[in-house]
Amino acid sequence: MQKAELILVSDTEVRIRRTFNAPVAAVWAAWTKPELVMRWYGLRSLRMAECTINLEVGGTWRWVLAAPDGQLIAFSGVFKDIRAPHSLTRTELFEAMPGTDYVVTLDFEAVDGRTVLTSRMVYQSKEHRDGHLQSGMEAGMNETYERMDELLADISPSVGGAV
Repeated sequence: MQKAELILVSDTEVRIRRTFNAPVAAVWAAWTKPELVMRWYGLRSLRMAECTINLEVGGTWRWVLAAPDGQLIAFSGVFKDIRAPHSLTRTELFEAMPGTDYVVTLDFEAVDGRTVLTSRMVYQSKEHRDGHLQSGMEAGMNETYERMDELLADISPSVGGAV
């Protein structure tokens, strides 16, 4: 099972790199099309209750997960830069902790028919970065990316190299 590489770049920055066995167009679609995000995002024990994406600079996004006990876990933000299908920059906020938003830049790089996804997260403080890391983020991210692998195996033949 492939794991993502997590690097602490500085007190306020984390970089995560993961390779997917799918073309860039498929990985980009998985991140930007609500009907696809709903099929891979979050832990297997959670259900995606809401997924909205207004994919334009200044547009908003909101993803809400529902736990078996009914608790809702919501993330949202604003798109800052979009260079389809190569780069996407957005803010991200765990809505239960207002004021802790951070900036995420996703870079999608084609390498031998596969996609190397690099996620750069810049936090407001070391405390915010450490809180995110201590929340179980790494294990959750790896499980979520395994789910994305499954989705990509399903959609890649139909998406192919088209953008």
